[in-house]
Amino acid sequence: MHIVSAEEMVRIEALAYADGFQEADFMEEAGRGVAELALDVLSNTSNPIKVLLLCGKGNNAGDAYVAGSYILRHNIDVTAHQLVPLEAASPLCRENIHRFTGDGGKVLYENTLLTDDLSQYDLILDGLLGIGARGEIQGLYKTVIEKVNQSEVPVLAIDIPSGINGSTGENLGIAIQAVATVFLGLPKIGFFLRDAWNHTGALHYVFFGLEGKYTQEAVSNIELLDQYHLLPSLPKIIRKRHKYQAGYVLALAGSPGMFGAAILACKAALRSGAGIVRCLLSQGMENESLKAPYELITQSYDRDNLDEVWSETRRASACLIGPGLGRTGLGIELLDEFLNQLSSPVVIDADALTYLALSSDPKFPKNAVLTPHIGEMCRLLGIISVSEVDGAFLQRCQDYAEEYGVTIVLKGGPTFILHPGCRIQVCSRGCPGMATAGSGDVLSGVIAALLAQRMSPRDAAALGVYLHALAGEEASLKYTDYGVMAGDIIDSIAIAIKELVNYGGSGQYTELQN
Repeated sequence: MHIVSAEEMVRIEALAYADGFQEADFMEEAGRGVAELALDVLSNTSNPIKVLLLCGKGNNAGDAYVAGSYILRHNIDVTAHQLVPLEAASPLCRENIHRFTGDGGKVLYENTLLTDDLSQYDLILDGLLGIGARGEIQGLYKTVIEKVNQSEVPVLAIDIPSGINGSTGENLGIAIQAVATVFLGLPKIGFFLRDAWNHTGALHYVFFGLEGKYTQEAVSNIELLDQYHLLPSLPKIIRKRHKYQAGYVLALAGSPGMFGAAILACKAALRSGAGIVRCLLSQGMENESLKAPYELITQSYDRDNLDEVWSETRRASACLIGPGLGRTGLGIELLDEFLNQLSSPVVIDADALTYLALSSDPKFPKNAVLTPHIGEMCRLLGIISVSEVDGAFLQRCQDYAEEYGVTIVLKGGPTFILHPGCRIQVCSRGCPGMATAGSGDVLSGVIAALLAQRMSPRDAAALGVYLHALAGEEASLKYTDYGVMAGDIIDSIAIAIKELVNYGGSGQYTELQN
């Protein structure tokens, strides 16, 4: 699904209007979709239920009033706070205010919200500002948003949380803290940039009548990962296969005191479908290797048996380099030589990225997937560390992928995938509990396993990121975001794969198609 700027969304809607589509019809469908999600959110709330509409003067407010009219049909008390005079609202907004009141809804005007006890409401629909909002939020709007955020009443934002710019993700001084955002037609790039991710909550799609011929014409260089488009890339399983056909991952990972990272990455690879995983350990780590899972093969190396190591690099279906490797020691000293020996796809992570960032012109093997977090990416770019991703930083990452011919998985909330000559991809799934030590090692192992199963670097990165995110969500359901550990994510990988398979209604085994 294309992700667009606010300006591009306005442009493609205008194309539809020029072809005879009616804005009122779009608003009706949008409002109905918002109402359906609101009712779903409220389904576990005991009666009586009260809903508040937070409304400004534009079409977002009109959408809120339409939603309010639909919610009223379910014998739910709905009140609207209209923060601008009726005459200042758009014609469609005014029309739906009258409809809402005719259906039994109550409208309170201007600053009456300041004295309202918000704790009486079970849900707030945010229709205050839209995707094109600019300039600092001030005056009554600022005071109202502050009060709503302090109330801790769940907020469902319509198209975008009020106070976030739809194109840049800029926080306009203050913004609604939503538990979920219903995006209309196409997701907006502003959701994923800067501080916006802390405000959108879960994203939900509503079709409001804008046909595919318009959304497909949208000018966009970024797309949203979803199950529908990822399912076909899931590696096919034939009944008659052996472990090497299932994929052989060779890992150069771990160092004294950091073998846990290697175990996490290798175990994740095994759980993600790799038939065999071998971890290369520098001499002197024999005692640490006793901690390895039974399924993991370990092999010691030193300068005297490198021919054996190079032989394994030629046999491997994919390689994994970096988790727990350390910044000193034989493993890091041999990194350049190891990379030069590779003919198979490789995931490069953690300490290996830090080492390669020291070079002004790093050499990456063909079919390399880099998995940096934002700090590691800044080191690769040779720039001062930044705290958040904006459009300019994302473009620099894309330029780096183009220059060095690599796939980049920019880890974070959210995670971006960048590949030469392709649209940037973004994953909206996952949870805050995944911000835990070892989570990135798990992701590297998942991607390495998919590479070993003959997926392309871009497809392996996209599917790996998505499965990792689903697994994180599953772990959070069990342990909450406070209690998730990296090992819990590994334990949920198979559940994530099953969810994806069940989404397509396919069985576990699918005969290989030529």
